[in-house]
Amino acid sequence: MTMLPTEEPEAYYRTHGLITDPGAQSRYLDDLPENLSELCRAVRGLVIHYQSDALVGCDLPAERFDEIRTRTLALMITRLVELDPHPLTLARPPERRLIGCCRDAATLVCATLRHRGVPARVRVGFASYLIPNLFVDHWVAEYWSGEQRRWILVDAEQEVPVRGADGSIFDACDVPRNQFLVAGAAWQACRAGRQNSAHFGYDPQSTGMGVIKSNLLHDLACLNKVELTPWDFWGLGLTELEQHSKDDLALLDHIAVLTQGDTDGFLEMRGLYGRNSCLRVPATITTFNLADEKIDTHIGLPP
Repeated sequence: MTMLPTEEPEAYYRTHGLITDPGAQSRYLDDLPENLSELCRAVRGLVIHYQSDALVGCDLPAERFDEIRTRTLALMITRLVELDPHPLTLARPPERRLIGCCRDAATLVCATLRHRGVPARVRVGFASYLIPNLFVDHWVAEYWSGEQRRWILVDAEQEVPVRGADGSIFDACDVPRNQFLVAGAAWQACRAGRQNSAHFGYDPQSTGMGVIKSNLLHDLACLNKVELTPWDFWGLGLTELEQHSKDDLALLDHIAVLTQGDTDGFLEMRGLYGRNSCLRVPATITTFNLADEKIDTHIGLPP
């Protein structure tokens, strides 16, 4: 029987889950900067996006790019140390950084903050400031500021300051909510007709409600401390949007509401995730490899 959650959100997000637990590698997090902007700078020196121009000409073997499927923080650190034994505070050349994506940068920031007892989580949604006229699939970190009494979005991949789509300038360590829409906000806006789903996607050629649904389910998992990779799928994520029933869509609508709140709806969100096998990440998921083949992968979560 699934136990109903009783924790307060700040206490829940102050501790690690399966993915962010560094285990025996925790000592490496001790050396990372305390200052948030400096921590993000350090992360940019450790993780490089698999599509980065800086990798052009590095002549890396194809298997290096499978690093983008490194799920756990402990394995991420292990790989970083294998690539370069120097302290994590030292920026590496592109070929000695972990090949990953925004998910990995956000997860590393989130894990470091939790390691220090700061409530933090990974959020999945869409950024307006990466490609003109497109809300781009993007993952960021979010932490609770006890002083300001609010959750603050942090985009570790961006230099500060950042120029928004509307021309405004903002701090990448405090991303405005209108510049980054969590997946639930994007789902609601498109379902209500306030936004066009064709303006939300992985890139200009891959857009639509199916992309938004995938991010919504990943965001729900992240809010339950299961920060999978973007290439991992389970439950409702394995069904095409057009094949969903009215009940499925109503459930997704409800998830969109619950995943937007700061603290309101936290216990309901946790309970909904825990009770529904179509939402909860199982012990075995479906992932895609470099050849775009589906593979059943055991990740060690309880069923």
